[in-house]
Amino acid sequence: MKYKRIFLAGASGFIGREIYFTLKQNNYDVVCFCRDKNKAKKVLGNDANIVSGNIIDKTSYSNLEFDAVIYSIGIIKEREQRFEDVHYIGVKNLIEVCKKKNVERFILISALGVERKDTKYFRTKLMGENLLKTSGLIYTIFRPSVVFGEHDQSINQLIKLVEKYPVVPVLPSGCWQLIYVKDLAKIVVASINNKKTFNKVYEVCGKKCYEIREIIDLIARVLDKKRFKLYIPKFIFFLICYLSEKFGGFFDREIYRMSIRDNRCKQMDFLKDIKIDLKDFEEYLKEILRRH
Repeated sequence: MKYKRIFLAGASGFIGREIYFTLKQNNYDVVCFCRDKNKAKKVLGNDANIVSGNIIDKTSYSNLEFDAVIYSIGIIKEREQRFEDVHYIGVKNLIEVCKKKNVERFILISALGVERKDTKYFRTKLMGENLLKTSGLIYTIFRPSVVFGEHDQSINQLIKLVEKYPVVPVLPSGCWQLIYVKDLAKIVVASINNKKTFNKVYEVCGKKCYEIREIIDLIARVLDKKRFKLYIPKFIFFLICYLSEKFGGFFDREIYRMSIRDNRCKQMDFLKDIKIDLKDFEEYLKEILRRH
């Protein structure tokens, strides 16, 4: 194992935490880099080697020892953090630190659809990708579709709605080729010392594609509940996002654009280079809802 000690940026996030646990299961040494040490301890446990800091401040991590990087920091909406800082400046700074320390391996978690470049989210993700590709480091870039798992903020919200209410609002959506977060973590970790993955960009998706209405039907069927769907027209959803943006809510016009489009892979080349049995979304629902 050439690359053994991993600097995991964003270790306490939804994807980062699963990467951390998968790294530990595979006997890697992990330096967990997070903004909030107390939050990270709750998520990762007291045994985790946690370093707190800000990714745009190189002094936060320039004195640490590691031989490979996994960059899993990302935001879906600007609040106290800016897209450019998180998706581009942070990548830029960490690349500079890697070069000074002669660290040659860098794995980046990007997003499916970045080539569209029509939102700040996509544009800044693509800026980070392009910088890494031209850095001279040995890179692997993963572009996952919508990611689901026990701590996600999308599928779990739908489960709560279907559990509680007889009428469930259905927002307009494209077809999402959902990928299980634990599968994504396994794929990322399997790439670290796999030369087949070096200097490649992979789209990462699961087995099937679902619209929101189909996901609601699946959840209702597994729960054995009769639910009526209230379809929200696109223009109403756009108006909700516009007003939410103006008044500081979660939704905005960028989320609208990303939500209504398909999020599916053109190719699944990662399956050629990494052996994995992908989790079926319907089976996942059955397992998770049994606990409810």
